[in-house]
Amino acid sequence: MKYIHICIVLTLLPFMAEIATGQIKFGIRAGLNTTEVDPGSLLVKNRNDVEEFKLDLENASYGYHLGLFIQANSEFLFIQPEVWFRSSSSEFSVEDVQNGMGSEVFTERYQYIDIPVQVGLRLGPVRLGCGPVAHLFINSVTEFIDDTQVDEYEKRFEDITLGYVAGLGVDIWNFHVDLTYEGNFSRFGSHFNFYGRQYAFDTSPARLIGTVGISF
Repeated sequence: MKYIHICIVLTLLPFMAEIATGQIKFGIRAGLNTTEVDPGSLLVKNRNDVEEFKLDLENASYGYHLGLFIQANSEFLFIQPEVWFRSSSSEFSVEDVQNGMGSEVFTERYQYIDIPVQVGLRLGPVRLGCGPVAHLFINSVTEFIDDTQVDEYEKRFEDITLGYVAGLGVDIWNFHVDLTYEGNFSRFGSHFNFYGRQYAFDTSPARLIGTVGISF
């Protein structure tokens, strides 16, 4: 891990040296995001190791985010760290495969602090950048216990998860518009824990993020 940090610092040094003599802007921004995932199904077993129900993702709804950013520019380079509050939700269906009952739908809502950092090229008003993103879990609210007949469900979210971002931005005076693609290294639904077992869907979520901001 120490060598990874050293490599990151050495990679950023030329950018920082160039940007140090450039312009720095502070601002606020907000936008919408949508989660793209095709996870398949989870077959959950009870304590007797018998398949009890099937869990499917029905819909990953649009979410919103708002926060602060710093943009440091030179003639051809930029670095842009940001801090957002993000809220999103997903709908899941639960089908009782043991008793042949019908399916029920429940919603989960999530809140995170996202910290993306983009580094890249500036071509006039256009920016092309990429970089890492960290997600700090804050809270979640679920309808699972209230809306279904399934017992022994626990939410076990990781405190911090990581991913990457790549995006296109346009700066016009003090207005900033960004369209960003985000990928994640953790699997979707990895917080599900039934009967003492952890579950996760087979795929990692991706996210399309549209943001507008103003700097001062």
